[in-house]
Amino acid sequence: MFDSIYEKRLGLKEIALNSWAIFKKQFKNIFIITMIVYLPLNILLYFLNGPDDLDSMKGFFHISTLIQNAFSIIAIMSVAVIAEKTIKRNKLNRDDLKVSLLKSLKRWGSCFSTQILSVLIILGLSLLLVIPGIIWAFYYVFIIQTIVLKDLNLKEALNHSRSLVEENFWYVLGILLLSFIIMFVIIFPIGFLSAYLPSSIVIIIDTFIDMLLLYVHTIITVVFLNLDYLKNADKSSEEISEL
Repeated sequence: MFDSIYEKRLGLKEIALNSWAIFKKQFKNIFIITMIVYLPLNILLYFLNGPDDLDSMKGFFHISTLIQNAFSIIAIMSVAVIAEKTIKRNKLNRDDLKVSLLKSLKRWGSCFSTQILSVLIILGLSLLLVIPGIIWAFYYVFIIQTIVLKDLNLKEALNHSRSLVEENFWYVLGILLLSFIIMFVIIFPIGFLSAYLPSSIVIIIDTFIDMLLLYVHTIITVVFLNLDYLKNADKSSEEISEL
């Protein structure tokens, strides 16, 4: 079913269908990952009361964002591992959930430190000009997948993500923009509705939205695996032709 990922650069429809097939096939594991990672996170954030003054609120926002990113990395890496295993085997395995979570925890430190480095680079460029900062943020869209699936660290991971995006800039941009637009259309009404629901329901709504967003990360993983495989195949062909 997933053979096309290894054969050619996929179109939007193929990416959406392959990603949905993975998401649906692994829904039970993705649901459990959501419950393990996002539900406790959303409960924690719900009961953390922010300060009243504006300056303190800004600091609180930055801290809560940092906490969210730190937790989210585990879920995103786990889904990336599950997606890769599903593509390679085209079937479920009883150990998929355990293996994905253990590998995510093992690579969490490398991923978190690399993301901090990428943020520093992006902020540094943004201080000069805004556009270069945005472009470099886009270059690093595959950082998590690179770290957990390729076992690369820091500079190597940043360079690999950048090379994949640079070689397929408009293709990756188009895929990601359309994916996020589709998800925004789905998620925005849910978020809007939550404003009129009891505050205790917000935890459930936020957790549900987080699970939906894992589909976007499944799409990103499929695009990454597709481009990475083709890049390696081209490199191997070049090496053979030089012999």
